Amino acid sequence: MQSKHKSILDKIFSYFFVKNYDNKDPYFITYDNDSPNIQDYIKNRLEPRIRWYDGLSKINMNRYNSLQVLTLGISAIIPVINVVSGDFIIRIISALLGGLIAAITGILQLSKAHESWILYRSTAETLIREYNLFKLKSGDYSEDNIKEESKRNNMFVDRCEAIMSTEENRYFSLRQHQPQQQEQQKPGTPSNT
Repeated sequence: MQSKHKSILDKIFSYFFVKNYDNKDPYFITYDNDSPNIQDYIKNRLEPRIRWYDGLSKINMNRYNSLQVLTLGISAIIPVINVVSGDFIIRIISALLGGLIAAITGILQLSKAHESWILYRSTAETLIREYNLFKLKSGDYSEDNIKEESKRNNMFVDRCEAIMSTEENRYFSLRQHQPQQQEQQKPGTPSNT
């Protein structure tokens, strides 16, 4: 008989590693008709992407903050444990806790939770700002700047897609392995070539 509730390990795994929190692919868009209009774009593309970025931002914020608090807590416990007694068991516990801190730090570095949190939050906020300017016909979308509704709609779609494309580029550049820069040769020193 299967349990109706997720196991604790499933909850932990999904909390820290599952990115697509609502199981909807924000990259795949379907429209109800053959010639979608701006409302279709907003409903089927923009709003789901804003919710997706918002959700990922929250997941990465929780991941980062939880792991940082855990690291701080463990770091505070180690000196207390070492003062209690000099037993061999206490030294092993202290060493294990130090190893746990290293593992947590490694997870934070690999997942880039802090950077991802900021990236997703800023993208969501930028899209929301663009949407508000468009709906209120403010800024570049004002009637003083653009007289035709179709040009305003096209400009809005182009800008939103550019924002999302920029996020995707930043996401992948954040995760690429950066080769270490070779030390630049100081002026006046002989070269090895």
